[in-house]
Amino acid sequence: MAHLRRRTSGALAVRVTVGSLGASLLLAACSDADDPSGSMQAQEVTSSTSPTESGPTDAPSIQPATGPALAPDTGGISIRLPEGWTIDHSESFLVDGSNPHGWAVISVSSFPSLDPDVELTRMSRVALKHSPFPPGSIRPPVLVEGELAYHLVGKGQPPRLEEYGTVLDGDMLYVRFDLKGIPEDERQALIESVLATVEWS
Repeated sequence: MAHLRRRTSGALAVRVTVGSLGASLLLAACSDADDPSGSMQAQEVTSSTSPTESGPTDAPSIQPATGPALAPDTGGISIRLPEGWTIDHSESFLVDGSNPHGWAVISVSSFPSLDPDVELTRMSRVALKHSPFPPGSIRPPVLVEGELAYHLVGKGQPPRLEEYGTVLDGDMLYVRFDLKGIPEDERQALIESVLATVEWS
């Protein structure tokens, strides 16, 4: 992995390791078959607001998260955690943030792809294969802060598991939510607030 780009990630303490999940995803991305449903229309996930029936408003409908910044040392993606969350795990390509008041984890990951031109629908199949999501979790691609991303959604209404990912500049990037300890009626707002802070680099 001589082409692994190292970027500074603020005050995060990082230890350089090689993860088996990352390695298996790298290998699988080169061999997995394309998803025949790759013609799905993209939806948009955005932090901007639109006028309501009562007229335009200056207040955004989504309040971006204001907690600690979370980014892997390998770069490519950064987010902000919700207020009160903490960074509790850090490796070169993967970092987690956790909710101190209930079991919930938000992860971001960045590692080189052996196929920098991998189709997004193919990438979603690879991500599903190497994740805790059940079969049937692939949803149509969405726009996350200007970049088209695959979208995995777990079971349940609302679900506790969601993941968004893409390939940029040869790196496979994702942000994953596991919100088991978050009340169901708060999950969507939390996800939207974090996605509103995504920065691709």
